[in-house]
Amino acid sequence: MVLLIYGEVFLLHMLPHNFAVRGGFNFNYMVFQKGNKINLGRNPSKKARINMSNAQKGKPRPWNQGEKNGKWKGGKYKTSDGYIAILKPNHPFCNKQGYIKEHRLICEKALGCYLKSTEIPHHINGIVNDNRPENLYLFKTSSKHIKFHRLKNKPLLESNLN
Repeated sequence: MVLLIYGEVFLLHMLPHNFAVRGGFNFNYMVFQKGNKINLGRNPSKKARINMSNAQKGKPRPWNQGEKNGKWKGGKYKTSDGYIAILKPNHPFCNKQGYIKEHRLICEKALGCYLKSTEIPHHINGIVNDNRPENLYLFKTSSKHIKFHRLKNKPLLESNLN
């Protein structure tokens, strides 16, 4: 069946009442097809989506933040590369979400000052979630850290956070 709505031509497909889909559910609905796209419900334009997004930016969502969120784990989580990140939104080097890696915080606490962005904490035993101060060695630059990893016969490191 062909429909003419607002000057547009649509194909109307009536699905039978016993139309089976994945999961064994039965549906009885109509699908409007325009060209090769299937329009099921409202589809705002790109400009409208941008306007809706901009209207919500910067607005606080207190009903879904912090402890009120169902996925709250105490402000601490494990990153995809195995490091532990802690929520510190007032830290000068936190990421956009307000988290900073725990090994950087431990180095800062041991030294009594913030780390520079060029300073790299290294895990001596190679276990990235073992953040004991005696397991951390602080390289002053990224290049020194990379050179250490490229050595074939690596020297034994001892923590320099004392």
